[in-house]
Amino acid sequence: MIRCECPHCAQILEFTDDYADQVAACPHCNNSLTVPSAIPMAAPAIPIQPPSLPRFAPGMTGATATAGPSQTCGLAVASVTLGITSFLCFGPLCAIPGIITGHMALSEIRKTPRELKGQGMATTGLILSYVNVAIAALVFLCLIAAPILLPVLSDSNVLSHDPDAAGRATCQNNLKQMGLVFKMFAGENKNLFPELNPQSGRLIFANSAPGSNPMFPDFFSDYSILSCPSDESAEEPPAEAGQAGPQDVFDRSSYTYLGYVVTNEAELKAFVQVYKDRLAKGLRFDEDLDVPPGTGTGGGDKILRLREGVERFIITDINNPRGSASAQSSIPIMWDTVSGNPGSSMTFNHIPGGADVLFMDGHVEFIKYPGRFPLTPEAVQLLSELEAIQ
Repeated sequence: MIRCECPHCAQILEFTDDYADQVAACPHCNNSLTVPSAIPMAAPAIPIQPPSLPRFAPGMTGATATAGPSQTCGLAVASVTLGITSFLCFGPLCAIPGIITGHMALSEIRKTPRELKGQGMATTGLILSYVNVAIAALVFLCLIAAPILLPVLSDSNVLSHDPDAAGRATCQNNLKQMGLVFKMFAGENKNLFPELNPQSGRLIFANSAPGSNPMFPDFFSDYSILSCPSDESAEEPPAEAGQAGPQDVFDRSSYTYLGYVVTNEAELKAFVQVYKDRLAKGLRFDEDLDVPPGTGTGGGDKILRLREGVERFIITDINNPRGSASAQSSIPIMWDTVSGNPGSSMTFNHIPGGADVLFMDGHVEFIKYPGRFPLTPEAVQLLSELEAIQ
């Protein structure tokens, strides 16, 4: 037998005489070495091995240098300790250092697996620390979102406070669609909006008039947009246009339409008087209405038909775009019918009492009764009188 020391790992090796002067692999470190010539067994040369000293692997620090092959990594102990402490008291203040030390510990253990152990502790520390940071981040986001969401939910009537919210939303959508219909009609009829129905008490537009295309089906083809879903008295529209005349369906509409620029009670009073006179004479509502001076549109002597650009008659500075936009937003075109005698029985489409109103600029606004025109008590009473005319 040949005994020799591995020049790489300093381990004592034994080879048979056949390996003399040949290259062999160290079974401990797998490095190659040349086996020396055979030495008689009677006088084996046993080298004296000096005491082993701690060896520092590349990248090891003094805290992780070990004198033996199985010492627990201090950074792994620190990581799991910080991870546990983060749930007990200090939260992210301990979790973040726990994440850092956990990654450092795993890195050092991978570099020196024979000298260091504690991979499980480091992994546990990382998991605890990451979970704590995730919980802290979620709590932080909730604290930020709460002041934003709570007022919205408390003010919203969709869930419980306002059972009519869905119906009112559909109603407003109906009115917005009618606003687009009126714009399209005006574009093909010299900027004029549809005429008011000349039949007694029918405060809705006429389906057709001489010189213009019919509203139905040329400008809209769905009767349902004339029916408010919250109107309990509204009749179900026919499935097909042939089942009833369009004007018959219009007359059962849930909405009020005058076809004239009426923005206050004084103008409405003048309109009511002229309306009754024209009904008595069998005249159409196809022109501006003559009224006493000061009671017409913008304080003039005429109540003007609704038309594109009519807002310039009620503003003082026609070159001011803000004034024009403000005037358009004050001209009601169509709204939920409100009937009854103020002070006694009143009928509203919406709870708690009011109407969705379409204005000339296209926006729709819910006005609670009593409110501004056309939801003032005097305006409601005057309109109820007109609807009662037979």
